[in-house]
Amino acid sequence: MKNLNCDGTIASVGQSAGQSAGLSDRWSLENNGWRALRRIAPAMAEAAVAHFQLLCEWQRRAEMRARMRSELARGGKAMFKDKTNPRFDEIRALFPIPSLTMHFVMSKNSGVSDFAGMEGKTILLGKGSFGAKEGAKYLKMFGLEGKVTLAEVELSNAVPALKNGQIDGFVTAGSFPAPNVIEAAASAGATVISLNEDQVKQSKRTRLVIPANTYAGQSDDIITTSLPVVAFTTTDMDNATAYALTKTYWENKGALGAAAQWWNGVSLDMLSNILTEIHPGAVSYYKQAGATLAQHH
Repeated sequence: MKNLNCDGTIASVGQSAGQSAGLSDRWSLENNGWRALRRIAPAMAEAAVAHFQLLCEWQRRAEMRARMRSELARGGKAMFKDKTNPRFDEIRALFPIPSLTMHFVMSKNSGVSDFAGMEGKTILLGKGSFGAKEGAKYLKMFGLEGKVTLAEVELSNAVPALKNGQIDGFVTAGSFPAPNVIEAAASAGATVISLNEDQVKQSKRTRLVIPANTYAGQSDDIITTSLPVVAFTTTDMDNATAYALTKTYWENKGALGAAAQWWNGVSLDMLSNILTEIHPGAVSYYKQAGATLAQHH
């Protein structure tokens, strides 16, 4: 473990940077200098191709990717079309990390508590991010395309714009609890819209529950959707290393959660979100921990 050094040469943004840095710190402390790779924003399609290639060339020991990227890579679909690599079949999962979670945040003054109520309101989606693209998809899916005003405001200014009434709501896709949603709920009063089960199915995303009292004024669970994110490696990683990384991760998740609350949303139940094989070394840990594994794992 001592000479396994994968310090971050891959760009990261926002919560992704904080999450990967947190993992790096824990692994550095526990495993004599092992450093984690930076997690990549899922919207960066070309980066997804490049970094899966690097992973399979063993220039990257571990990679934190949106779950769907692994599936697309192995199937040669979407951004991986005509860019396949036989070694993509050797990609293996290690463990889940905080999912990208859809938040549809509306001001208390707007009086909006469901998607139908958003008609005629001013909504901030942002530009270019996964959340912006996903938000636009949901507005169209739920019959709101052309029925809301899209604000020309940067997402970084969402909370001030919500407080001064410039917008009625905003869409963000951070791991929960999302800092901008915490601020909006605490300082401006905000409602996070909950999806019904039909809307979740229509989205074709993974259902996720934000527990009651996660945000100020939130008395009930919020049903929303998410994009699971998973740490991946390849079969080149030996079983002992995969076991050690996985064990260290779960045994230090409490410390990670104390430093950043979004880690508290990760549990062993989220192994069900992993649709590819799990590395045998990690499987050994999960069996010892009594975790439920699927047949394909």
